[in-house]
Amino acid sequence: MAEIKIITSLAEMRRTVASITAKRRSSGLVPTLGALHTGHASLIKKARRENDIVIVSAFVNRLQFRKKQFLEYPRTPEHDAEIAAKAGADILFTPREEEIYPKGFSSSVILPELFRTLRHQKLEWHYRGVLTIVLKLFNLVQTDRAYFGMKDPHQLALIERMVEDFNILVKIRRCPTIREKDGLARSSRNLLLTTEERKTAPVIYRSLLSAREII
Repeated sequence: MAEIKIITSLAEMRRTVASITAKRRSSGLVPTLGALHTGHASLIKKARRENDIVIVSAFVNRLQFRKKQFLEYPRTPEHDAEIAAKAGADILFTPREEEIYPKGFSSSVILPELFRTLRHQKLEWHYRGVLTIVLKLFNLVQTDRAYFGMKDPHQLALIERMVEDFNILVKIRRCPTIREKDGLARSSRNLLLTTEERKTAPVIYRSLLSAREII
């Protein structure tokens, strides 16, 4: 397993990006909330095949959670470094919250009209938080490619719209959802499910498959 470089400060990240750019090396970013699993590993491996440098970000973004969800979200920094390194990442970027959202920070990304068609108006605050952190990461890392799973197609569509609207020089790579043997999409949030909830969760996926066959 190759050694992975862990970067926690924005200043060090900027110096690293400048070095990558000066050497004309390509880079790929895998943005995550941490608590990495095999689904994240598949994104990292794809990025490894397509780039000289692979950067994984692990940041629990307060703006996309309710307070209770934010506090309960699993945080596994040592495990994250191990998974990222085994999958082929060169850098694990774990920025400090006070640097990402310094005192007085109040900006956000306005959701595009596309959002109105997704019927998720009650989650507007959540998606605004997602787009805000993704935009900040794109600006900080200045990557050539960014890798996202298709587990949340609404989120991915909004990110793609933002990239196009703001002329961000990054290519979005869509990657297939990785699932457990029973069909449940692999997710860090699965760790928060009770035993009973974990047993019933795959029913939704099986029901969708059955509906598709019927149609």
